[in-house]
Amino acid sequence: MFVTRPAIDVAGANVRFEVVIGLICATGLIGDLLRRRRVPDRSMPLSSWVSLSLVAAWLIGVAISSAFNSPQPASSFSVLIWCGVNVLSAVWVAQHSEAWRTMIRVGVAVNLVCGILAIALWSLATFAGVADVGVQIDPAYGGYASYVAALEANILAGLLCLWGLVAVWNPRRVLPTGLRLLSIAVTPIAIFTTHTRAALVAYCVGLILAAVFRSEARRLVVASALLAIPVFPVLLTSGDVGFSKFLDLFDTATGTGGLRERVNAGALSEWLDSGQLFPGLGFNSFGQRNYDLTQPQLALPGYIGNLPLQIVYDGGLLALTLVILSAAIAMCRLAVNRQLGLVVTFAVPYLLFSVATSALWFLETWFFVGLAWGIHKERTIRQEHEPAGSSLRPLDQSARFIEAKPS
Repeated sequence: MFVTRPAIDVAGANVRFEVVIGLICATGLIGDLLRRRRVPDRSMPLSSWVSLSLVAAWLIGVAISSAFNSPQPASSFSVLIWCGVNVLSAVWVAQHSEAWRTMIRVGVAVNLVCGILAIALWSLATFAGVADVGVQIDPAYGGYASYVAALEANILAGLLCLWGLVAVWNPRRVLPTGLRLLSIAVTPIAIFTTHTRAALVAYCVGLILAAVFRSEARRLVVASALLAIPVFPVLLTSGDVGFSKFLDLFDTATGTGGLRERVNAGALSEWLDSGQLFPGLGFNSFGQRNYDLTQPQLALPGYIGNLPLQIVYDGGLLALTLVILSAAIAMCRLAVNRQLGLVVTFAVPYLLFSVATSALWFLETWFFVGLAWGIHKERTIRQEHEPAGSSLRPLDQSARFIEAKPS
């Protein structure tokens, strides 16, 4: 999910690495089905299957809308297939909870590497003049924004935010202390080099929520602030004019904030005037009708960075209803299982940065959905890993996913 910029052209469609991984996951799911595997560890709760069914209904509905309402249906379907493959990846993640420990460790480690690279590549571009290596020019403000191997800088910023919070929360307590300390030191600075205000605000909000809901995270939250805050004045005086946007975090009248407001207003107006309020205008079809306002000279396809508006524009009121119901079912089940803190700490930051940069069809979204779908109340981490005959009392699910130490 950290490597989305490289792509291979296949029959006119850009095939990215995470699509290949998604197809492998889909093959694994089919293999499990053909072998009639019904291992309890590989089944999802009934409510998760309902949530998944609503997502499938959304994909089918937006596919029909794309076929009739998109100016270029083939372009819509290429991105829709990308999204659908990542939904299958989410199902695979949900049904392989025995691998979650490894996924968490690897994800945080790769996030740390990407954060270090973001800082290093930004420094090379800014101070040594080595441009076009993992960085892009900020079209609205100037200066260099790090993307490393992500599709764009904003996408990397969202990843850094979410996985930085994973390092702070430490699900299942599987992360070494050194890895966590390095992560909380690097993450906010790396987000800064992406020039993405929304992700920085989201990360700070996530830190506050983690401190509220996760007592053992409070020291790390304080340490993150003590390590990062002294660095920000140095960055602001580095000569990168793009950092000027951080002086007014909530400015939506000028710069990229103003451009996004214009895009949002235009997209909402198009949808309201289209007469397609219920089915929508087709998946990822905004760019088929509008150019990217941040780089008008290049005549690139525009996109809607606001997640709720994107869902409504693409799939209409039908899509909005299905997605809200699917998310509500998953989050209510987690809340009932005493995991409200976990849900809030990750859902709120995700929503905050997704109103500026939507990652709807990326694996970075569906990986976390897969974790939410796969959590069971009945199973415990000790039941999965303790030898037979263990006298340990079973813990509830919240302890399994949040509090239980590895055996």
